[in-house]
Amino acid sequence: MTAQEFNRRHPPGSRVRYYPDPEKAPYVEMVSERAAYTLSNGRAVIRLPGFKKPVPLAHVRGVEQEVPA
Repeated sequence: MTAQEFNRRHPPGSRVRYYPDPEKAPYVEMVSERAAYTLSNGRAVIRLPGFKKPVPLAHVRGVEQEVPA
């Protein structure tokens, strides 16, 4: 997913899950504070609270909002 696609679906302020190992659980759920962006090497990343460096979007999933019935 590109940074632009991620931002359209999960703008800053959205709940996201960070997976240290994308192939396995567990995850850490948090609220994104900034938009995702693309590095000069083409890698899509996002800065998340509590991390000093940007995290690859391959390790992040948006939390879908549940729609009340």
